Amino acid sequence: MAPFGKGQSAIEYLTTYGWTILVVIIVIALLFVITKPSAGSNCIPESGYSCTSPALNASGYLEVTFSENLNLGNITVTGLQCTTGPVTPSTFQAADYVLEPNTYSNLIVHCPISSGAIGNSFSGYLWIQYHSNEFPNEPTLVDNFAHVILPVTTNNGFTSLTTVATTTTVSTTTLSSSTTTSSSTITTTTAEYLYISAQGANKLLEVSTVTNSVVTYLTMSGPTGVVVSPNGESLYVGDCNNNDVYQVSTSTFTVTNTIPVGACPYDLAITPDGSTVYVTNSGGSTVSKISTGTATVVNTIPAGSGPLGIALSPDGNYAYVADYNVGDFAAIQLSTDTTTLHSIPGSGYNFYPIVSANNTNVYVPDGYPDNVIDFSTVTNTIVGNVTGFINSPYLLLLSPNGSTLYIDVPDNATIYKAHTSDNLVYNSIHFLNGGEGRQAALSSSGDTLYYIDNSGNLSIVNVATGQVTNTIPVVGGLQCSCFIGLPPGI
Repeated sequence: MAPFGKGQSAIEYLTTYGWTILVVIIVIALLFVITKPSAGSNCIPESGYSCTSPALNASGYLEVTFSENLNLGNITVTGLQCTTGPVTPSTFQAADYVLEPNTYSNLIVHCPISSGAIGNSFSGYLWIQYHSNEFPNEPTLVDNFAHVILPVTTNNGFTSLTTVATTTTVSTTTLSSSTTTSSSTITTTTAEYLYISAQGANKLLEVSTVTNSVVTYLTMSGPTGVVVSPNGESLYVGDCNNNDVYQVSTSTFTVTNTIPVGACPYDLAITPDGSTVYVTNSGGSTVSKISTGTATVVNTIPAGSGPLGIALSPDGNYAYVADYNVGDFAAIQLSTDTTTLHSIPGSGYNFYPIVSANNTNVYVPDGYPDNVIDFSTVTNTIVGNVTGFINSPYLLLLSPNGSTLYIDVPDNATIYKAHTSDNLVYNSIHFLNGGEGRQAALSSSGDTLYYIDNSGNLSIVNVATGQVTNTIPVVGGLQCSCFIGLPPGI
């Protein structure tokens, strides 16, 4: 009878306390489910690394919060990559991050996702290419720092990544502000990338205006001026060392054509319909006329003794070329490729001119004696000077409505703003980081100014406030004789 009594006692015990035990088990299970990281949004770090909060959008950009403790001191990350398998990649997306041990930073890298992948799960491997700042003689290292598993979402904070196709009509020949003899329709895409030709670093860089970082680059011998086609599909960049102009596909970022030109091609301009590129051959005395349809030089045009900067009139009738050697400038009638030289008395070291929105005035920065020449295309005479600054003016920009002239003065690390109505300077934007500025560009809306300094830092400026909103180190602090190419849509 003893065994029966023990079994009966057990049944009575379960009857009394069983519900309590069941409730405890359910609560523990629920807590495990709630606190367990979601299998759909994980970042699994390798030894020496930590990562949290991965987010991947529909354009393939992945952002992750990352830190390292490799016992190497500060490290400089020069490349990032995202792959679908654990095999070490042979190429990397260019990066420039300086990371301190155990300090979290946000890294952004592009991952290979399929189109229409919103809602799907992505599994990928994240890689860094880096070197130790404490041990500069050590070789560059590559690590797989994490495995991510997460869903593709529509934005994750990257809402501006979505590209929108727009159609605009571009006049090829304009007789006045309201009369057009012919036009063509060009489909353009709202742009994400701008391009920087860095002569000191021998690189052509692609910079994302969304992530504010260098995405990738091409190595070139002596890159100079860069210009983007109106449809945004190609860019053209000069190579002073090889006397070539390269056509580069913006979709693949590869060279598609090499076009031999004159000695040391320096500055480039493209017609509004995208059919022709003009390039100054600064090592000679000519301008090369390139057909973009055939990727060949179709004419070589005389342009003074030292052609440098070039600007096309908005009506597409003339190209104006500044002469660095003698301080004159050339006016080229594009319909006939004939040149007229205009003398600027007492002038020297002319750089990058610009033409007024109504085609009636050419502004030429005169490095000696430090002013900007206002030349009338109606009377073919000098009608004024822009003063109110010191040291050599280098590059000129115009606001979209033509009312404000921006004067880049590298020696002052300053851009001055002048009214074109009276040629008087009324404001300035000073840059403190990196020293002398070398190039600048204005967005098509006129709201944003891009300014690259002598140390290779790209500053993004809110024109309305004059404040720098972001600074991107694009060429690692190297001496930078740089050029900026803005596509339509930026």
